[in-house]
Amino acid sequence: MTNGCIRIGLDFERRNGNTPSMRKLCLLSYGHLKRYPVFAQYRLNAISKAAGILSTRRKSIRRGHPTKDPYLTKPGLVSCYGFNVENGSLIIHLDSHTLESIPLNRYILRELSKATFEVPLP
Repeated sequence: MTNGCIRIGLDFERRNGNTPSMRKLCLLSYGHLKRYPVFAQYRLNAISKAAGILSTRRKSIRRGHPTKDPYLTKPGLVSCYGFNVENGSLIIHLDSHTLESIPLNRYILRELSKATFEVPLP
């Protein structure tokens, strides 16, 4: 989904000469992402990630660095909420009827169970 949003953003850039903002990219690509049978939160996070990638590319161009068309090569999780940990597994909702279960190792389970567990901010 993120690569699809990047392609839409690059196409907009070629036609109009400027990189789309987050709002513009959302308006352009949200309809195209309806074909993916996932929750809306995943679509919005994919758009947000693509907007960040395109923004970074724009800054590199402005600074005079040569760039290629960006794309993601590794699969990535594009959500920051909506997870559950049950029976030693991470449960991710793919859509309203489908769940994916990823087993967690002992170290991760021990870290998650600590009372002082905090997610570090970037």
